[in-house]
Amino acid sequence: MKPIEVRPLFRPFISAWSIFLLAGNALGAGPPLPIISKVQVMYSMVGHHSHIADRVAFFNTNGSPLGNANYVVPHLVYEPLVTLYNPHNTTLTMAKSRVRISNPPVGFRFKKNGDYLRSEWAAGQFFGLGRFQIANENNSTATKTITMILGGGTSSSYSGQIVLQPGESKTFAARVETNWTWGLETVNGFSSRCFFDWDASSDFTNKDYRTSNLFGIECIPQLNFRAGFQTDALSVGSGRPAVTKYPFESSPAGSNWVAIKTTDTVTVEAKGVDTTAAIPSVPDFQLSLLKGIVTNPTADLSKKYDFSFANLVQPVTDVPATPAITRTYGVSSILQTSSDASAGGKSPFAVFTIVAKSEALQHGKFLSSPQPASSVLYETRLDSITYFTEGMTIGPSDRPAEGVAMTAMQRVGNSFIIDVAAEPGLSLKVKGSANLNGGFHDDLTSLSTIREGPENSGIYKVTVDVTGRGARYFVRIEK
Repeated sequence: MKPIEVRPLFRPFISAWSIFLLAGNALGAGPPLPIISKVQVMYSMVGHHSHIADRVAFFNTNGSPLGNANYVVPHLVYEPLVTLYNPHNTTLTMAKSRVRISNPPVGFRFKKNGDYLRSEWAAGQFFGLGRFQIANENNSTATKTITMILGGGTSSSYSGQIVLQPGESKTFAARVETNWTWGLETVNGFSSRCFFDWDASSDFTNKDYRTSNLFGIECIPQLNFRAGFQTDALSVGSGRPAVTKYPFESSPAGSNWVAIKTTDTVTVEAKGVDTTAAIPSVPDFQLSLLKGIVTNPTADLSKKYDFSFANLVQPVTDVPATPAITRTYGVSSILQTSSDASAGGKSPFAVFTIVAKSEALQHGKFLSSPQPASSVLYETRLDSITYFTEGMTIGPSDRPAEGVAMTAMQRVGNSFIIDVAAEPGLSLKVKGSANLNGGFHDDLTSLSTIREGPENSGIYKVTVDVTGRGARYFVRIEK
């Protein structure tokens, strides 16, 4: 249902309250589909001890100091999150939804003890996620896609139906098994379980091998940051700078993976880059809503949003001379051991976000036909973070800063449903009156369901029980 803008009696975001006359429908008909209100990829660093037998043996017998426990292999972690929002005045129940991110516009480079692990990085280059797998480490046209299946994708899926109440939003993340540990992930050596994304042919970010789900990685409305897609390919198989090797290492020991003494450091630098610059025919990056009917993404397409790298908002950088989000870690501080059932030392440092603009949500632009340009609907940004929760709270920059404005309304039986725009995090109050001259003495707050939409978007949906209030009744929303 496409809402139309209803002019409030007071100027939006100036008044601390706004009034609507309870009347008939002000919403038109439309397909009951959710809106992708936010998609994120959260980036972290984590470290593990080597688990491949010959590598363990090498450090046990040749290391200085001896012992595999004295060395940590740093990994780059990338975790997708997607938030669905129900803008409609009816409950949405779906068997599944499918979302795909193509080519997140973020590049990386790494140092061991202050020395870049690839010569290209010392020359100023940054590489996108597609370059951090053995098969593509020298492939300038390597791309990266992440496909998420929300809800039940197969008969053996762990996810159930998606249910969104009017105005409700839910954030989905990759399902992490309750017994997941790094030891479980790597128990079969080179054949990883789900998240160790070193092998491009496994296509882990687009298929869930735990349940043979070819629609994508199974995602549920539960956040668990213990695991996450990750790669250890932080260097290069051949041509690794000699300065980045210990004296006891000789080629090919520690090739594109890097083992670092627990007393030494690893540095990550991240910045926005156009990862598809070598492929002019491909959008800089893209967000797609898929139908979930067939596994082929092209044949399964419902909606797509193409984005330009030029519109990416980047933070004030940590290193002005070399613009990049920069973190240096003692590798022992990011260690997650094979039996650790927690996130261990896993440390987030950046998050890429595609977030729906508040103004576009307020005025139903996502339900418009033809579809507006992606830049009208979404803003895209890269932010520096230190905590997982810090990244989760990112909202649109155009969210309301003050006041209360009602943007649409609909009467459904004895319910009066109002869309409200106001600064995030308010405890709204609902007052009513049959006569404006008599003041608003009826406190309807306890008779109302007030649901705040996507976090920090400044969008609310208020459902008021107006049983017995008559055909003409005034409702005021206060902060």
